[in-house]
Amino acid sequence: MEISMRFLSLIALICISGLCSCQSKKSTADGANGSQSLGGKHGGESRQIKSPEEFNAPLFTDADEENSAGKGLNAPVQDSDFIAFADELPAAHSSAANTPTPQANNAPGEAGSAIPSIEAFIDVDDRPDLRTTFAIIPFAYNSSLIKDGKLLDRVSRMATYLKNHPRTYLFIEGHCDDRGSSAYNFALGANRANAVRDFLVKEGVDPTHIFTISYGKERPLAIGANEEVWSINRRCQFRIYELK
Repeated sequence: MEISMRFLSLIALICISGLCSCQSKKSTADGANGSQSLGGKHGGESRQIKSPEEFNAPLFTDADEENSAGKGLNAPVQDSDFIAFADELPAAHSSAANTPTPQANNAPGEAGSAIPSIEAFIDVDDRPDLRTTFAIIPFAYNSSLIKDGKLLDRVSRMATYLKNHPRTYLFIEGHCDDRGSSAYNFALGANRANAVRDFLVKEGVDPTHIFTISYGKERPLAIGANEEVWSINRRCQFRIYELK
């Protein structure tokens, strides 16, 4: 009887040891996964911030405008639990600046501001003399980069006009295509508008004369579900106000 009790105690001890070992291995694995995420190496449950613009824009945890790349328009969109920083931030996300240019203190239309709200700004399409100078700036898929030489020349011409007309104020609208969440598209639209603004400021335009707004995917120029339509809607367009 005494031998049987010792045998049963030995079996119980072995089972308890095995259970602790399994729990320890699971905890170690969970800890390893956590450290990989915090180090910037993670799976589809999170995304990396890869630019100063993304860091300064509102942080949203939804998938971005073109999260469905290569998966079709109806690809499932996942929410991320947190946003991890990239291991290294690029030197410049846009061709214009390493860090975003600070915005003006007084927003248009605010009390004490000499500049009216955006509704008083004129769409350049209604000004044939300015339509070419302030032509739309298109953007590549899921990008706020301005790197095409012709587009850089276009923004340079805008800068020249604004410097030669110091009583002119500019509103830059950032737009996206209709894929992905509204929240992230508002942030991406803001990044696009700020990329143009940063370039203009680096070209010598008074930063207090330039304002930005993001409409995300809310104001498309074209309707449809193909690359031609999406490329039309990924853009910045412009409104001006001339102080009398």
